[in-house]
Amino acid sequence: MRDIGEFSIVISASPTYNERRAAEILKEAARLSCGALLRIKSDSEPKDGPELVVGKTSREEGLDKISEYTGARDLGRLWEYVILSSDDSIFITGLGVADPPKPYESAYRIMQDGHIGTVFAAWRFAEEFLGYDPAFAPFDGFAACGRASVPDSVGIVHTRESLAAQLPAPAEGPVMWSVPTCSELNLNMSCFIIKTAGGKLAVIDGGRPGDAGHIVRCLEAAAYPDRPVVDVWLFSHLHVDHYGVPVNIARDPELASRIEVRRFYHHLLSEEFYTKTSREASPGASVPYGVLSNFGKYTGAEVVTVERGDEIKLDELTFRVIRVPSETPELSPLMNMNDSSVVYRLDIGGKHAALFLGDSEWIASGELLEHPEELRADFLQVGHHGCGNVEFAVYRAVAPRSAIFQISSRFWYGDNGEGMNTHNTGVIRSRFFLKQLGLKTEDILTDRYGIVTIPLPRPDGE
Repeated sequence: MRDIGEFSIVISASPTYNERRAAEILKEAARLSCGALLRIKSDSEPKDGPELVVGKTSREEGLDKISEYTGARDLGRLWEYVILSSDDSIFITGLGVADPPKPYESAYRIMQDGHIGTVFAAWRFAEEFLGYDPAFAPFDGFAACGRASVPDSVGIVHTRESLAAQLPAPAEGPVMWSVPTCSELNLNMSCFIIKTAGGKLAVIDGGRPGDAGHIVRCLEAAAYPDRPVVDVWLFSHLHVDHYGVPVNIARDPELASRIEVRRFYHHLLSEEFYTKTSREASPGASVPYGVLSNFGKYTGAEVVTVERGDEIKLDELTFRVIRVPSETPELSPLMNMNDSSVVYRLDIGGKHAALFLGDSEWIASGELLEHPEELRADFLQVGHHGCGNVEFAVYRAVAPRSAIFQISSRFWYGDNGEGMNTHNTGVIRSRFFLKQLGLKTEDILTDRYGIVTIPLPRPDGE
């Protein structure tokens, strides 16, 4: 272990904007959390002690352990990064490259210098090794952790491959896993896999099309050594980050052959709503609509349209349908796909264990508040990944003791490449709502870095 104060920060002699920003993030985090004053220097200067090497520098040359990853930098790896130690230095670097130059067409084009991954790596280093979480600094102040010690060996790899290699860990009793995307790391998706104490499986939504193979592997790991049988598959609404996996499983005979789905629950509105009348109407919506409407034909599952008040039982679990969307000539043109979300509550042993808001927004918000007593739950899936979702009164009615954002780093920090919170989608507001309710930072989970294991129900006193 080394004291953070022993390190200097090294960047290229010609750093990009985001490499410079990542270095400043580390310098400021060390100062605020640990009182350490770190110097930023150029890679043209000689090495004179332990270093935090930020971004693409000459320090990588000749280091096989580092070049294994940095040698594969390309445009498709914009959101990926590594934090790796070599001797007494730690390399904190993204694996992307800049977009090819384009003609000047607009003053509103997003800056993309290829090193946003380096920024996310710097924030992660600040959180995990310096005890400083910038996302919650406005609420909780600055950590008072004393001087931070950095391990001699650090090996963090955040890539599509590393996320795809993660599988649900064995767990006793009823458990829920939140599984993030491993195909599109700059975007969000929603997938919960739930296992009863007796080993039966339920799934909520599923995620993006490119994640279908990974979700099947996760189900195989959760059911091991048996073939996965999904007794209950609950669906919320027709957005690709929710429907992509079940649609791709239905359309891929090889994937479909590896699992059994017994019952698929949904409350789809008319095809016309998705293709003609809603605020997000698109003729292309007819494709996933057709697959999900005929899910049983592709998979052999029983397809059930749920209604408000329905109860779906699976061993010790009871899923209660709290809200379904409605379709009227007056309402439909005001609704987007998010507000067509079905809202489910999970009860275990008489406890309201979890509430799943899907992507509920303003119309759903008002309907949920017609029955606020039904919203109370210990654990909350934050609506719409935290982006521009339900109003504070809904969160107050839920009164959760813990919550999860199913979210990527890009949305969590609100950063498209020009600074934290410059891509403001409402996540700041959602964090504020939860803090207003008294949740501590450790009670607010994200699946940014991989699968999150959530015991059910939440133990009393925790």
